[in-house]
Amino acid sequence: MHVPNGGQRSARAGAYLKAEGAVPGYPDIMVFAPRLFREDMNPGAQLYNGLSIELKVFSNKPDANQLNIHNVLRDAGWIVSVCYGLGEVEAIAKAYFQK
Repeated sequence: MHVPNGGQRSARAGAYLKAEGAVPGYPDIMVFAPRLFREDMNPGAQLYNGLSIELKVFSNKPDANQLNIHNVLRDAGWIVSVCYGLGEVEAIAKAYFQK
């Protein structure tokens, strides 16, 4: 699923989204599929509750809201990845789904 939290919006549109429960900082892509995942730095397979991907361009870094949500997700058993291009998204997805 894609989280439509980004983009420029009017104050009215922002207030409407907030009233509907939008929370700033959620990653752009959320995969709600538990998987055994083996990271290069972790030789043992571990069960994760899902995969979240934050999409960034150039030298942009996650902001404070994003880092907070990333920590919440990690504490809940999710893999959080910040990707800077399609190649990185493809690599983490293939590794997560072991393909």
